[in-house]
Amino acid sequence: MDPPAPETLMRALEQLNYLGALDNEGELTSEGEAMAEFPLDPQLAKCLVESPRHSCSKEMLSIAAMLSVPLVFLRPKEKVKQADATKARFAHLDGDHLTLLNVFHAYIQHGAGSAEAERQFCFENYLNPRSLAAAKNVRMQLQRTMERLAIPITASPYSDKNYYPQIRRAILAGFFMQVAHLQRSGHYMTVKDGQLVALHPSSTLAHKPEWVLYHEFVLTSKAFVRTCTQVRGEWLLRQAPHFYDPAEFPPGEAKKQLEKIHLKMQKEDAPGSSSSSSSSGGGGGGGGGGGGAQGADAHANNAAFANGQAHAAVLLQLLSAARAAPAAAAAAAAAATAAVAAAAALAPLEPHRPPRKAGEAHPRQQHRQQRGQQQQQQQQQQPQQQQQRRLQQQQQ
Repeated sequence: MDPPAPETLMRALEQLNYLGALDNEGELTSEGEAMAEFPLDPQLAKCLVESPRHSCSKEMLSIAAMLSVPLVFLRPKEKVKQADATKARFAHLDGDHLTLLNVFHAYIQHGAGSAEAERQFCFENYLNPRSLAAAKNVRMQLQRTMERLAIPITASPYSDKNYYPQIRRAILAGFFMQVAHLQRSGHYMTVKDGQLVALHPSSTLAHKPEWVLYHEFVLTSKAFVRTCTQVRGEWLLRQAPHFYDPAEFPPGEAKKQLEKIHLKMQKEDAPGSSSSSSSSGGGGGGGGGGGGAQGADAHANNAAFANGQAHAAVLLQLLSAARAAPAAAAAAAAAATAAVAAAAALAPLEPHRPPRKAGEAHPRQQHRQQRGQQQQQQQQQQPQQQQQRRLQQQQQ
């Protein structure tokens, strides 16, 4: 197995640093240690660790469990309309994460601990019984982990007006790097790599919020973002001010909106201001705007970001294991030193890598072509070599 590319390691380290799992020296933080204890991707683990601050640990446990199992909604070909109508009854106005929460709550309430009642509920509502049963077990496992780590398991009253906004902010704590902004054209553009995307057809978002966070990027006939939830521009700046610093953002509509929101927040936070800090973060799309990265270049950037996410999860586990086992610490330190040295040899990451020239093959493909040409030359030379050996034998 080939080692990960230095650029992939850089992205993984960068993501863990933004999530607060690593400090600026590359050391594991106390929050990072807690995140490493969960059998989840760092983003979901961050949501759980942050959930007590938003008084929604119980709800976040359910959402994390539902995101950890296969798709729960069934859509039989012969009953598509009935399945879609049933799904709409669970839909939440603010997005798919809260829709999943509604499904899990209904499953537990109607099941009442009876396996037969749970299966019947799934049958009547076109839900996958195995996925929901697995989510129930995953949730119990995650709750035990929180209890072992002494992380408070909190919840707000359902009647609290901030009940759902707090849950959305807890989700944003882990997924602020996976956000898309609505352009004036009606399309969404991801803030990470400027990719034009659309909400996946399975999304329960009936409207188009200005800002959405997404759980995954899906590339089929076109680029989609799936499992999306509405967020506010102000939340982005408060949750990750360095990541969403308008001064460091590429030109475009998102940058102009962030600048407006940033200016408004400065006025509200000024001494003597009576304005509330719970602003929705601006209205419709701003002016101006740079186009998104398109074609192979944008897809390559998205693939690189996904690779960074996958390696971030592995890297977090390795760093945690190295701290727990002194014998492994030396090996981990050597590996980290090599990774840092390799990363230092690279130029700073650009927002978009230039696409390959038309007709230019991928480096791996070029290597295969060279090997094929060498093998072909060797095969052509073999008959000549054999004939020369025969002549030498006859002369002897």
